[in-house]
This record gives sequence, C-alpha cells and structure tokens, in this order.
Amino acid sequence: MAQAPDEMAIGVANLLTNPQFSDFSLELGDHTWDLHRIVLSTQSSFFARAFKAVEEAPGEGIDLPVQHEEVVDAMLQYLYTSDYSATTTSYGKPYALAPIVLDVLLYTLAIAVDVAPLMEMASLNFRRRCETDWATPGFPRAIRELYEIPLSFTQLMRGSVIHVATRNSTALLRTQYGADFRAVLKEVKAFAADIQRASNEWNEKGKRPS
Repeated sequence: MAQAPDEMAIGVANLLTNPQFSDFSLELGDHTWDLHRIVLSTQSSFFARAFKAVEEAPGEGIDLPVQHEEVVDAMLQYLYTSDYSATTTSYGKPYALAPIVLDVLLYTLAIAVDVAPLMEMASLNFRRRCETDWATPGFPRAIRELYEIPLSFTQLMRGSVIHVATRNSTALLRTQYGADFRAVLKEVKAFAADIQRASNEWNEKGKRPS
C-alpha cells in the first residue's frame, strides 16, 4: 500500500533533525547540519551541480552564496518542510535577525540556489511584514538589503516598501524610531529616488496611499 502524502512529508521533514541516513554534512558558524543530497538536489539545481562537483573532486566542499547561519537554516527548513520559521532555527535557537530582514536575505539565497517556490514565499512574507513591521528596527535594515538585489528580482518587494514608507512618512521622518529609516533614505540613493517619485505622484493625486 502506498504511503500517504502527508506521512511522506512528515517523514522528510523529520530528517532535518535526524542524522540517520545522512550523506552530507554542512558546517557554518557554530552549527553542523547532517543533510541528505536527494532532498536538496531534487529541489535546487545549485545543489545538484555542487554535489556532482564534489563527486568529481572528493574533499571539496560547497561554497554557499550566503554565509549566514540563520539564513541557511531557514533555507534548509524550507527544503525539508516546504516552510520556514521566522523566529527559531531548526535546532531551537532563537534568531538574532529580525523576521523582515530574514525574509530579504532568504530571498537573496533562494535566487542564488535556484529555488523559485522559496523565492515566492520569502517575497510574500516580506511584503506582508512590511505592513506590520515598518516601525521596527528591522525595517530600515531590510530596505538596505533589498536594494542590494537587482531591481529585476525585487519590483514587487520594493513596491511594498515604497507604498508603506510613503503612507507612514510622517512618523518615519519625524519620530525618534525613524532615525535609522532616515539614515537609509540618505545613504541608499535609489531608495530615496523611489520615495521621492512616489511622493510626487501621490501629491499630484491629492491624497496619501491607504
């Protein structure tokens, strides 16, 4: 009798924290993950190529394009479970990164390892968090990270940032908690230009975005 899909998904998810049958170890920061090549390579062409290269040159490791323990763990959570936590690693360590920053960095990593569904999830989570986290310290850092990614990948995400920042410009430009936002506005010229353009458009319409 075939195994039910839900049972299969649970079984694969449990492998992330179970070293049994692991055939690859990844070390980064203070943590080592015992992983399974078939789980990673069937979802990511980056890992498929990397594992092939390792087979051809034993002893070589995999050089991940994003060297951040929490971001890599979130990616692995997704590859094993089709979801990721914005607050806690797979091994129970609270994230130091703000959730909205994690979303951006994870999106960057998803581009690099060629996992389109994770790109979509991280982008959606980021756009939702813009609505709730715009008055937090993570918001300006997320903007910095976002504007490091080529525009061709980030139009929707930049649109959310611009919309939320313009709608809440009075608070962000005048209150104490907006100090980091104002610093980003001065330093990230492309973002400042986008905000100015959006403000001009909305002023012409005679109202701010809702």
